[in-house]
Amino acid sequence: MLKPLLLSLGLMICCAAAYAQTPVKPPTPLNYPPKPDNQRKVTFKDPNQPPPDYFVDSILRKNTDLQDIDPNTVAHITVRKPTTPDAHPNGVVYIETKPFVRNRYWLIFSQDAAYRKLVPSPGEDNDIVYVVDGKVVTKDPEGSLAVVNANTFEGLTILNRKTLEQQYGVKGRKHGVLVKLKNIK
Repeated sequence: MLKPLLLSLGLMICCAAAYAQTPVKPPTPLNYPPKPDNQRKVTFKDPNQPPPDYFVDSILRKNTDLQDIDPNTVAHITVRKPTTPDAHPNGVVYIETKPFVRNRYWLIFSQDAAYRKLVPSPGEDNDIVYVVDGKVVTKDPEGSLAVVNANTFEGLTILNRKTLEQQYGVKGRKHGVLVKLKNIK
């Protein structure tokens, strides 16, 4: 009984670092609210050039598959221009959904026992207020926490109600999580 549990835990910890790797670029703002259907067009400078490669939650997707994505589930978009003609000559668009980002930051944060006690599984952090590098995140934390990965994460501190109210002006929440990111340039 204990052996399978330890094996599963070991696999989860070993895979967490690989799973948590993503581009380090800050989020690119979306043009929202969306335009009416007759105005939704993606145009490229040269119509003879193929579109960029699209990765949704780290999986290469066809351009036609993108219409299946609910824009309300998108947490983060990164656009990369081509750097060499060999790798992605038309650029790359990385799209990360809220569940994908939530799983990544939970895998990283849950290495801390106090956080794991407060948030036993991804998505159970509705009562938590995140403070990312001093900025209070009041709604949809996935957008602000999309930059968290094994390369950018420095540490976290659990904040109690009193500290939330006194230092950050947040009322009505039992706990907060102060997230410290590395200064990567």
